[in-house]
Amino acid sequence: MPNETNDKKIQYLKREEVRTMAKDVARLREQEAETAREKIAEIQSGEELIKERARLEEAQKIAQERELLETETKVKEEFAQSEALRRARQNAEFSAGKEEANREELEKESLRAQFREAQAKEEEERRKFLENVAKQSGEEAEPTPVWPAPPRAWPEPLSAEAPKAKAEPILPVEPIIPAPPEIPSVPAAPETTIPPPLPAESPKKPFKFPSVQLPKVQLPKIQIPKVQLPKVQLPKIEGYFPAKSSIFAKIWIRIIVSLFVLAILATIATFWYWYLVIRERPVSVSEKIEKPRITEETTAPLPLIPTESLRTIEIANSAELPALLSLMLQENLGDGKFARILIKNTTEKKFWGLSDFFEVFQVKTPENFYNNINIDFTLFIFSRTAKNQLGFVARTDNPVVLRAVMESWEKTLKNDSNGLFSFLGNGEGITIQPFSKFIYKNATMHYTSFAENFGIVWTVTDNYLIFTSSGESAIKTIDKIKE
Repeated sequence: MPNETNDKKIQYLKREEVRTMAKDVARLREQEAETAREKIAEIQSGEELIKERARLEEAQKIAQERELLETETKVKEEFAQSEALRRARQNAEFSAGKEEANREELEKESLRAQFREAQAKEEEERRKFLENVAKQSGEEAEPTPVWPAPPRAWPEPLSAEAPKAKAEPILPVEPIIPAPPEIPSVPAAPETTIPPPLPAESPKKPFKFPSVQLPKVQLPKIQIPKVQLPKVQLPKIEGYFPAKSSIFAKIWIRIIVSLFVLAILATIATFWYWYLVIRERPVSVSEKIEKPRITEETTAPLPLIPTESLRTIEIANSAELPALLSLMLQENLGDGKFARILIKNTTEKKFWGLSDFFEVFQVKTPENFYNNINIDFTLFIFSRTAKNQLGFVARTDNPVVLRAVMESWEKTLKNDSNGLFSFLGNGEGITIQPFSKFIYKNATMHYTSFAENFGIVWTVTDNYLIFTSSGESAIKTIDKIKE
């Protein structure tokens, strides 16, 4: 029995779902071994990374060293080329300087030879002159010493290897100077070899001509005899000579002469003043023809509302406007259409504004009316089959102030605009009625009726002043502005 129980216990403990101390310890050991393996793997991978990094750093260092060596070699090659060019340039300049120095030396020697020839000729002429003077005076001429010419040094031909040596002086036997010997050309330096830079030459001393002391020659004294002219006796002039005038007579004569001169000058000045200022100049044909006056014509202002047609009334004076406007109001322009009217003064070459239009019909406005409104306005005719209606639109920058001015003007508006509405009502009397209000599209309409579909209607909306003779035309004008 006890063995069976032990076997059952062992079999029970071997199950996976049964946890025992031994199983827990074995599991812990396996986990610790797994973690140890992972750590070892990490350590090995870290060492490989370090080695790879070291390998990359060494490769970068090698590449940098190679680039440094290449740059150094390039710099050395460029420096060697520049040095070779500089030495070649110095060699060429040195050879050119030698040729220039030889040329200058030859020119100086030719000038010295010319100077010596001129000096010898001058000495010969002076000697001959002294001999002639001595022969004329009867004395024997002293022999003049002939001074030998100073020694002349000819330069030896230069060579590229040896420096220039001083030439030995040559004493001339005769005053005639021999021609200078030919100077051989300097051999050019070889192109392959670059000689070292030559030392700087010592400055040349300036050439000084030898001083020659000439003997003093005493010329003979020649005495010129004095010539005595014979004395001539002048004849005596006999006759009457007037006595000298006194000082007062001289003064009076001067005063009379000065007055006479002043009178002549005044006459000349008077003549020229008359000729240039007072005299009537003859008018030429070109001056008689009057030149046409060029006046700048102003352009028509832009319309404030769209219209279907445009009519222009041209007048020479303001008295012509009522008759022409009346004829235009009687025309058939089409039912329910707007026609813009421009009033142009042909004399002043300009288009009329609102103030000019009101002045013709004697419309009196308040004080601040024109200060809050634009003078350029749009005058229009709203055509109807029964009767055409007149109105205008003007722009304002101060709608609140202008509305207050118009409301205060309602008290006297009928009387102030009597001339205009009498013209529109064909001279009929106007019945006075108070102003009323109605709102159309957020615009407050102020109106008063004189007859059927005829009266005063005004409103201020969207910075525009609308002033018409009927409510229908005012409503259509608001529709045009709101479009």
